[in-house]
Amino acid sequence: MSEDVIIAGGGVAFIIGLVAACKPFVTDKRFWPLLGLFFGVALNLGLAYVRGGDPVPAVVLGLMAGLSAGGLYSGVKNGRKGPP
Repeated sequence: MSEDVIIAGGGVAFIIGLVAACKPFVTDKRFWPLLGLFFGVALNLGLAYVRGGDPVPAVVLGLMAGLSAGGLYSGVKNGRKGPP
């Protein structure tokens, strides 16, 4: 299980990149976090299928990775603005 968590955690940066690549095509900012969730679940389910793993933990880890990608991106973006 710990190997799966490491793979899911490493995918956060990849998910951020995928969402950033989709931004020119998805102009409504409200859908960007949903894209992160979709990519997180899809990538982890794909890896679980290839590795012969259980899909239920893959979905949970995918949700965690997608939510982490959105939170990490917004945290960095808001951190650049500086204090009010």
